[in-house]
Amino acid sequence: MKYDIEETLTECIMSGIPTILVEGIDDISFYENISMTIDKDVSIQAIENIEGYGQGCEEVERAINDIQEEIRVNTQLKKLIMGIIDKDTRYYRGEVPNMPCLFVLEYYSYESHLTTSYSLKKLISILTQVSEKMVDDRVIEFMLQGLADKYDKLYYISLEALKGRCETGYIPVKRYKEEPGSIFSKGALGFVWPQIEVKKDELDKFAEEKQITREDIKYVAKGKWLLYVYCNHIIERAYLLKDACGNLIKSCKYCDSGTKTKCLWRTSANFQIAQLKNLLTSSTMFDENELMYIKDRIKLLA
Repeated sequence: MKYDIEETLTECIMSGIPTILVEGIDDISFYENISMTIDKDVSIQAIENIEGYGQGCEEVERAINDIQEEIRVNTQLKKLIMGIIDKDTRYYRGEVPNMPCLFVLEYYSYESHLTTSYSLKKLISILTQVSEKMVDDRVIEFMLQGLADKYDKLYYISLEALKGRCETGYIPVKRYKEEPGSIFSKGALGFVWPQIEVKKDELDKFAEEKQITREDIKYVAKGKWLLYVYCNHIIERAYLLKDACGNLIKSCKYCDSGTKTKCLWRTSANFQIAQLKNLLTSSTMFDENELMYIKDRIKLLA
Protein backbone atom coordinates (compact mmCIF):
# COMPACT_ATOMS: atom_id res chain seq x y z
CA MET A 1 0.00 0.00 0.00
CA LYS A 2 1.31 3.45 -0.93
CA TYR A 3 1.57 6.30 1.58
CA ASP A 4 0.42 9.69 0.43
CA ILE A 5 2.68 12.69 0.99
CA GLU A 6 0.98 13.65 4.28
CA GLU A 7 1.37 10.12 5.64
CA THR A 8 5.01 10.19 4.57
CA LEU A 9 5.55 13.36 6.58
CA THR A 10 3.84 11.81 9.61
CA GLU A 11 6.02 8.72 9.33
CA CYS A 12 9.15 10.90 9.25
CA ILE A 13 8.07 12.74 12.40
CA MET A 14 7.04 9.60 14.28
CA SER A 15 10.12 7.55 13.39
CA GLY A 16 12.65 10.38 13.35
CA ILE A 17 14.12 8.85 10.19
CA PRO A 18 14.45 11.34 7.31
CA THR A 19 13.01 10.55 3.89
CA ILE A 20 14.73 11.49 0.64
CA LEU A 21 12.49 11.53 -2.41
CA VAL A 22 14.26 10.68 -5.67
CA GLU A 23 13.24 10.61 -9.31
CA GLY A 24 13.10 6.87 -9.95
CA ILE A 25 14.40 3.36 -9.46
CA ASP A 26 17.89 4.09 -10.83
CA ASP A 27 18.51 6.74 -8.16
CA ILE A 28 17.70 4.62 -5.11
CA SER A 29 20.88 2.55 -4.78
CA PHE A 30 23.09 5.54 -5.63
CA TYR A 31 21.76 7.66 -2.78
CA GLU A 32 21.54 4.71 -0.42
CA ASN A 33 25.23 4.03 -1.04
CA ILE A 34 26.09 7.68 -0.42
CA SER A 35 24.11 7.66 2.83
CA MET A 36 25.90 4.50 3.98
CA THR A 37 29.32 6.10 3.47
CA ILE A 38 28.39 8.84 5.96
CA ASP A 39 26.55 6.44 8.30
CA LYS A 40 23.29 8.33 7.88
CA ASP A 41 20.05 6.43 8.50
CA VAL A 42 17.62 7.69 5.87
CA SER A 43 14.77 6.25 3.81
CA ILE A 44 15.27 6.66 0.06
CA GLN A 45 11.97 6.56 -1.77
CA ALA A 46 11.21 6.83 -5.48
CA ILE A 47 8.55 9.49 -5.89
CA GLU A 48 6.33 7.15 -7.88
CA ASN A 49 5.84 5.12 -4.69
CA ILE A 50 4.09 8.07 -3.06
CA GLU A 51 0.34 8.10 -3.71
CA GLY A 52 -0.65 10.69 -6.31
CA TYR A 53 2.75 11.08 -7.98
CA GLY A 54 4.51 9.56 -10.95
CA GLN A 55 8.20 9.18 -11.67
CA GLY A 56 10.62 11.90 -12.66
CA CYS A 57 12.11 15.18 -11.52
CA GLU A 58 8.94 17.21 -12.09
CA GLU A 59 7.06 14.90 -9.74
CA VAL A 60 9.68 15.25 -6.99
CA GLU A 61 9.51 19.02 -7.42
CA ARG A 62 5.70 18.94 -7.30
CA ALA A 63 5.68 16.84 -4.13
CA ILE A 64 8.04 19.19 -2.30
CA ASN A 65 6.04 22.18 -3.52
CA ASP A 66 2.85 20.56 -2.21
CA ILE A 67 4.24 20.48 1.35
CA GLN A 68 5.73 23.96 1.49
CA GLU A 69 3.05 25.18 3.89
CA GLU A 70 3.70 22.27 6.28
CA ILE A 71 7.43 23.02 6.12
CA ARG A 72 6.81 26.71 6.85
CA VAL A 73 4.66 25.87 9.90
CA ASN A 74 6.86 23.03 11.19
CA THR A 75 10.51 23.89 10.56
CA GLN A 76 11.50 20.50 12.00
CA LEU A 77 10.51 19.04 8.64
CA LYS A 78 13.53 20.68 7.03
CA LYS A 79 15.61 17.99 8.71
CA LEU A 80 13.18 15.18 7.97
CA ILE A 81 12.32 15.35 4.28
CA MET A 82 14.17 16.31 1.14
CA GLY A 83 13.76 15.87 -2.58
CA ILE A 84 16.80 15.44 -4.83
CA ILE A 85 16.54 16.17 -8.54
CA ASP A 86 18.91 16.32 -11.48
CA LYS A 87 19.83 19.74 -12.80
CA ASP A 88 19.38 18.50 -16.41
CA THR A 89 18.58 21.49 -18.68
CA ARG A 90 16.98 23.72 -16.04
CA TYR A 91 19.90 26.12 -15.68
CA TYR A 92 20.03 26.89 -19.39
CA ARG A 93 16.26 27.41 -19.48
CA GLY A 94 16.33 29.66 -16.41
CA GLU A 95 14.11 27.26 -14.47
CA VAL A 96 16.21 26.06 -11.52
CA PRO A 97 13.72 25.76 -8.63
CA ASN A 98 14.53 27.30 -5.28
CA MET A 99 12.48 26.10 -2.34
CA PRO A 100 13.15 24.60 1.10
CA CYS A 101 13.82 20.85 1.14
CA LEU A 102 14.53 20.59 -2.60
CA PHE A 103 18.14 19.87 -3.56
CA VAL A 104 19.32 20.26 -7.17
CA LEU A 105 22.47 18.50 -8.35
CA GLU A 106 25.33 20.58 -9.77
CA TYR A 107 25.69 18.44 -12.92
CA TYR A 108 23.14 17.16 -15.40
CA SER A 109 22.41 14.03 -13.34
CA TYR A 110 23.91 11.71 -10.76
CA GLU A 111 25.70 9.61 -13.41
CA SER A 112 27.70 12.70 -14.36
CA HIS A 113 29.65 12.41 -11.08
CA LEU A 114 31.04 8.94 -11.78
CA THR A 115 33.65 9.44 -14.52
CA THR A 116 36.73 10.40 -12.49
CA SER A 117 40.36 9.30 -12.50
CA TYR A 118 39.92 8.12 -8.91
CA SER A 119 37.19 5.65 -9.83
CA LEU A 120 38.98 4.69 -13.04
CA LYS A 121 42.00 3.54 -11.05
CA LYS A 122 39.80 1.22 -9.02
CA LEU A 123 37.93 0.10 -12.12
CA ILE A 124 41.12 -0.95 -13.93
CA SER A 125 42.09 -3.22 -11.04
CA ILE A 126 38.71 -4.95 -11.41
CA LEU A 127 38.86 -5.23 -15.20
CA THR A 128 42.37 -6.73 -15.11
CA GLN A 129 44.56 -8.81 -12.79
CA VAL A 130 46.61 -5.91 -11.45
CA SER A 131 46.36 -4.19 -8.08
CA GLU A 132 45.61 -0.48 -7.74
CA LYS A 133 49.31 -0.02 -6.91
CA MET A 134 50.16 -0.85 -10.53
CA VAL A 135 47.78 1.77 -11.93
CA ASP A 136 49.93 4.89 -12.24
CA ASP A 137 49.47 8.10 -14.23
CA ARG A 138 50.76 6.47 -17.41
CA VAL A 139 48.03 3.84 -17.23
CA ILE A 140 45.33 6.46 -16.63
CA GLU A 141 46.66 8.49 -19.56
CA PHE A 142 46.64 5.38 -21.75
CA MET A 143 43.06 4.55 -20.80
CA LEU A 144 41.84 8.08 -21.53
CA GLN A 145 43.60 8.35 -24.89
CA GLY A 146 41.04 9.07 -27.59
CA LEU A 147 38.23 9.84 -25.17
CA ALA A 148 38.37 13.56 -25.93
CA ASP A 149 37.39 12.89 -29.56
CA LYS A 150 34.38 10.86 -28.43
CA TYR A 151 33.44 13.53 -25.92
CA ASP A 152 33.60 16.09 -28.72
CA LYS A 153 30.85 14.24 -30.59
CA LEU A 154 28.93 13.84 -27.34
CA TYR A 155 29.27 17.57 -26.74
CA TYR A 156 27.77 18.57 -30.08
CA ILE A 157 24.99 15.98 -29.94
CA SER A 158 24.15 17.25 -26.44
CA LEU A 159 24.14 20.85 -27.67
CA GLU A 160 21.68 19.81 -30.36
CA ALA A 161 19.38 18.22 -27.78
CA LEU A 162 19.76 21.24 -25.47
CA LYS A 163 18.90 23.65 -28.28
CA GLY A 164 15.74 21.64 -28.78
CA ARG A 165 14.84 22.14 -25.11
CA CYS A 166 15.64 25.85 -25.08
CA GLU A 167 14.27 27.12 -28.37
CA THR A 168 10.57 26.83 -29.11
CA GLY A 169 9.91 25.32 -32.52
CA TYR A 170 13.43 23.92 -32.97
CA ILE A 171 13.31 20.24 -33.94
CA PRO A 172 16.58 18.56 -32.92
CA VAL A 173 18.13 15.56 -34.65
CA LYS A 174 18.27 13.81 -31.27
CA ARG A 175 16.45 14.47 -28.00
CA TYR A 176 17.53 13.81 -24.42
CA LYS A 177 14.80 11.20 -23.96
CA GLU A 178 16.53 8.83 -26.38
CA GLU A 179 18.55 5.90 -25.05
CA PRO A 180 22.34 6.22 -25.43
CA GLY A 181 22.68 3.01 -27.43
CA SER A 182 20.40 4.40 -30.14
CA ILE A 183 22.84 7.29 -30.61
CA PHE A 184 26.34 6.27 -29.53
CA SER A 185 26.62 2.61 -30.48
CA LYS A 186 29.01 2.08 -33.37
CA GLY A 187 26.29 1.57 -35.96
CA ALA A 188 24.03 4.37 -34.74
CA LEU A 189 26.73 7.02 -34.40
CA GLY A 190 27.78 6.56 -38.00
CA PHE A 191 24.27 7.60 -39.00
CA VAL A 192 23.72 10.32 -36.39
CA TRP A 193 27.04 12.16 -36.43
CA PRO A 194 26.97 13.36 -40.08
CA GLN A 195 23.62 15.04 -39.36
CA ILE A 196 25.15 16.85 -36.36
CA GLU A 197 28.51 17.66 -37.93
CA VAL A 198 26.95 19.90 -40.57
CA LYS A 199 25.37 21.94 -37.75
CA LYS A 200 28.59 22.58 -35.80
CA ASP A 201 28.80 26.29 -36.65
CA GLU A 202 25.18 26.79 -35.67
CA LEU A 203 25.70 24.85 -32.44
CA ASP A 204 28.89 26.79 -31.64
CA LYS A 205 26.87 29.98 -31.90
CA PHE A 206 24.20 28.54 -29.60
CA ALA A 207 26.89 27.49 -27.10
CA GLU A 208 28.38 30.98 -27.16
CA GLU A 209 24.97 32.50 -26.45
CA LYS A 210 24.54 30.17 -23.47
CA GLN A 211 28.18 30.62 -22.37
CA ILE A 212 28.86 26.91 -22.78
CA THR A 213 32.31 25.45 -23.47
CA ARG A 214 33.57 21.91 -23.98
CA GLU A 215 34.64 21.89 -20.33
CA ASP A 216 30.93 21.99 -19.45
CA ILE A 217 30.33 18.47 -20.78
CA LYS A 218 29.02 17.25 -17.41
CA TYR A 219 26.45 20.05 -17.42
CA VAL A 220 25.08 19.66 -20.94
CA ALA A 221 25.42 15.92 -21.63
CA LYS A 222 22.72 13.69 -20.23
CA GLY A 223 24.35 11.61 -17.51
CA LYS A 224 23.31 8.31 -19.07
CA TRP A 225 24.80 9.41 -22.39
CA LEU A 226 28.05 10.48 -20.75
CA LEU A 227 28.36 7.25 -18.81
CA TYR A 228 27.62 5.12 -21.88
CA VAL A 229 30.32 6.83 -23.97
CA TYR A 230 32.79 6.69 -21.08
CA CYS A 231 32.22 3.02 -20.18
CA ASN A 232 32.31 1.92 -23.81
CA HIS A 233 35.63 3.70 -24.26
CA ILE A 234 37.12 2.20 -21.08
CA ILE A 235 36.17 -1.31 -22.17
CA GLU A 236 37.78 -0.77 -25.58
CA ARG A 237 41.00 0.55 -24.03
CA ALA A 238 41.11 -2.18 -21.37
CA TYR A 239 41.45 -4.82 -24.10
CA LEU A 240 44.58 -3.01 -25.33
CA LEU A 241 46.37 -2.96 -21.97
CA LYS A 242 48.09 -6.33 -22.46
CA ASP A 243 49.67 -5.09 -25.69
CA ALA A 244 50.86 -1.93 -23.93
CA CYS A 245 52.49 -3.92 -21.10
CA GLY A 246 56.20 -3.13 -20.94
CA ASN A 247 55.83 -0.63 -23.76
CA LEU A 248 53.45 2.22 -22.99
CA ILE A 249 52.78 1.14 -19.40
CA LYS A 250 54.71 -0.59 -16.64
CA SER A 251 55.56 -4.20 -17.39
CA CYS A 252 54.02 -6.87 -15.17
CA LYS A 253 56.14 -9.60 -13.57
CA TYR A 254 54.83 -12.36 -15.84
CA CYS A 255 55.81 -10.47 -18.98
CA ASP A 256 59.16 -9.66 -17.39
CA SER A 257 59.75 -13.38 -17.00
CA GLY A 258 58.64 -14.14 -20.56
CA THR A 259 55.22 -15.64 -19.70
CA LYS A 260 53.14 -13.22 -21.75
CA THR A 261 50.12 -15.53 -21.82
CA LYS A 262 49.65 -14.72 -18.12
CA CYS A 263 50.01 -10.96 -18.47
CA LEU A 264 48.37 -9.27 -15.49
CA TRP A 265 47.04 -6.51 -17.71
CA ARG A 266 44.74 -8.93 -19.52
CA THR A 267 41.03 -8.28 -18.97
CA SER A 268 39.58 -10.77 -16.51
CA ALA A 269 36.24 -11.14 -18.35
CA ASN A 270 34.21 -9.83 -21.28
CA PHE A 271 32.71 -6.82 -19.57
CA GLN A 272 29.60 -5.01 -20.77
CA ILE A 273 28.66 -1.34 -20.39
CA ALA A 274 25.89 -2.14 -17.90
CA GLN A 275 28.39 -4.01 -15.70
CA LEU A 276 30.76 -1.04 -15.59
CA LYS A 277 27.91 1.30 -14.72
CA ASN A 278 26.93 -0.94 -11.81
CA LEU A 279 30.53 -1.02 -10.61
CA LEU A 280 30.86 2.76 -10.78
CA THR A 281 27.70 3.31 -8.72
CA SER A 282 29.01 1.20 -5.82
CA SER A 283 30.17 3.15 -2.78
CA THR A 284 33.73 1.78 -2.97
CA MET A 285 34.23 3.60 -6.28
CA PHE A 286 32.96 7.01 -5.17
CA ASP A 287 35.24 10.01 -5.53
CA GLU A 288 34.92 12.15 -2.41
CA ASN A 289 35.78 15.32 -4.30
CA GLU A 290 32.83 14.82 -6.66
CA LEU A 291 30.23 13.82 -4.08
CA MET A 292 31.15 15.81 -0.99
CA TYR A 293 28.57 18.53 -1.62
CA ILE A 294 25.81 15.87 -1.80
CA LYS A 295 27.04 14.21 1.38
CA ASP A 296 27.21 17.57 3.16
CA ARG A 297 23.57 18.25 2.27
CA ILE A 298 22.40 14.82 3.45
CA LYS A 299 24.31 15.31 6.71
CA LEU A 300 22.03 18.25 7.50
CA LEU A 301 19.11 15.86 7.87
CA ALA A 302 18.18 14.61 11.34
